[in-house]
Amino acid sequence: MELAILIGLLIGQLALIILAQFKITQIATSEVASRIQELNGALGEAIQMVGGSVQPENPIMAILAKALEKQFDNPISATMVEKDESGKFVKKIE
Repeated sequence: MELAILIGLLIGQLALIILAQFKITQIATSEVASRIQELNGALGEAIQMVGGSVQPENPIMAILAKALEKQFDNPISATMVEKDESGKFVKKIE
């Protein structure tokens, strides 16, 4: 009889532990979900603040940018300078 009571108490304790873990998980999940919603709202506000402060492009800066792009479009020519075995540069005779 005592063994049956002990087994019943152990099963009851196990059920309470499982229920407590389930409730803790539910509370933690709802807390994480609410924090994600807060973060989502704060992120949306930050994006609106940054997006609202964008100024239109200055036409003079656009002209300068295009001029600089044209300079970089042309390839740079380079000549190879040879070295001897000791690492000194060798004069090229043409």
